[in-house]
Amino acid sequence: MRRNKPLSPRQSRSRPSAAVPGIVLALVLVCAGAVSVQSFRTHDFFKVKDIIIREGTKIRDDRDNDLKFLIGKNIFTLDLKKNVQFIQSMYPAYRTARLVKFLPNQMCLDLMKRNAVACVNTQPPLYIDDRMIFFEAVDPASAQKLPLISGIDTTNRNFRSGMRTSHAGVIFAVRLIQQVKENKVLQRYNIERVVVHDAVNASLYLSGPLEVRIGAGKLDDSLHILASLLNQVGNGVSNIEYIDLRFKDPVIRFKGKEA
Repeated sequence: MRRNKPLSPRQSRSRPSAAVPGIVLALVLVCAGAVSVQSFRTHDFFKVKDIIIREGTKIRDDRDNDLKFLIGKNIFTLDLKKNVQFIQSMYPAYRTARLVKFLPNQMCLDLMKRNAVACVNTQPPLYIDDRMIFFEAVDPASAQKLPLISGIDTTNRNFRSGMRTSHAGVIFAVRLIQQVKENKVLQRYNIERVVVHDAVNASLYLSGPLEVRIGAGKLDDSLHILASLLNQVGNGVSNIEYIDLRFKDPVIRFKGKEA
C-alpha cells in the first residue's frame, strides 16, 4: 500500500496564508456594513417628515401637532412600543393605538375608538366603556344618546380620563346596562339613566318613564322577571310608578294604588 508522504514544515506553514484573503474580505464587509448602518441612522432621507392618522376608514393629518415629537426621528431606530404607550396616554378615548412605518420617512398612527356604554355624571362629563375605562367623548352627537349613571360621588381623583374604575357602584351600573341591552324584550326600551344607591342597589329608569329598583344579586333572574312582567303589562307600562325586584316576589306600584 502506498503511504502519503508527510507534509514538510514548509508546506504546513504555507496553508494558513490561503485564509488571509478571506479574513480580509470579511473585515472589509463588516466595516462596509457598519458604515451603511450608520448612514441609515443619520441620513436625512430616513428621518420622519410626515405623519398621518387613520381612524377606521377616515384618514387625516396631524392637524393638532400632537405627534410633532416624532418629526425628525430616524424611522429605523424609532422605538414603536415605547411611543405607542405614550400616545395611548394622550388619547384615552381610543381603545388601541398602533404605529406603522412607511419607508422612507412617513409614519401612520392607527386608532380605534372606545365604545361608550354610558355617560357618568361628572364635571366635565366622562364616558365609560366595557373595560371600565373613563374617557372624554369623541363624538358628542352619539354621546348624547347614552344612558346616564348618577348618584355617586365623583369628586375624588379616581374619576379621570384614562383611568380604569374600581368603584363597585359604577361597575354594577355598567353591568346592568349591558345586560338590559342584551335582553330581547328589554332592549325595546331605552335606558334613560341608572341611579346608584350603593354598591349593590340601583334604580334603572326605562323609557315610559318607568323606574325599576334592582339589586346586584341574581341580576340575570331579576331581568328575566322584569321582561316577563313588561310582556304581561304591554302598553299599560305608563300606569306603573315603579317595579321593585329586590324581594322574593316583585313589588309593583301602580300610579294611585299598590298591587
